[in-house]
Parts: sequence; structure tokens; C-alpha cells
Amino acid sequence: MLGVPAQTGYNWLEAVAERGPVALGDAPKSGRPSRLSADQWMELTATLHASPSEAGYGTPAWSPELLRSHIFDTYGSEYSHAHMHRLLEKAGLSRQTARPSHYKVDPAEKQRWRDEFKKVVGAEG
Repeated sequence: MLGVPAQTGYNWLEAVAERGPVALGDAPKSGRPSRLSADQWMELTATLHASPSEAGYGTPAWSPELLRSHIFDTYGSEYSHAHMHRLLEKAGLSRQTARPSHYKVDPAEKQRWRDEFKKVVGAEG
């Protein structure tokens, strides 16, 4: 019913009986301390919520590599590329993806092209 092995369910019941419902939550994880101070993080978050062009970059959106370079140039801290995704998410930004099709596409023209393509490919086979 829960999608876990029965033994896991029994382990959860035992933990709740011993320590209460808080036993099912994640234990606090200390992790490595942040390389940026609280003030630096607030400043960086404000910078990320503005356009990169306002920070002097010639690009319309923040990318992990641009953020990594910005942090190193501004604060002297170096992070991994993978961590940049986490920082962007922590700052409240979402990953942008390319459009599946161009916004100015004419649906009738697109269908006409597909029909022609099918005819050409079908004639060759």
C-alpha cells in the first residue's frame, strides 16, 4: 500500500512507538558551512533576480556557468558546476528550457510540410 517493503513499514512503526511521529522526519544534516556569508547570499540573490545585463553581462539569462564565474569574480569562492544548479534553485529561479516549437510558427504551414515530408519519404521506400 505504501510502496515500500513490509519490513520498512514495521521499522517505521517501531520508530514512532519509541520516539513519536518526529522519528519519521529527516534528521538535521549539518553539511559543510556555506562559503558565502548571509549578507553575501542576500546580495547574490538580489543580483540573480535581476537581469545578468544589470550585472554587466551580455546575456539575457543566468546560466550555471555564468553564475559560477560571477561568484568567483565577486566573492572569490569557487563552486562546482553541479552546485550552481542548487544555488539557482535556492535563489528561487527555475531551469528554463527551449520552446518545443517556434512561437511564430504557422500551424497550417507546419502540417503542410509534414504531409509533404511523408509523401517524399514514402515514395523513396
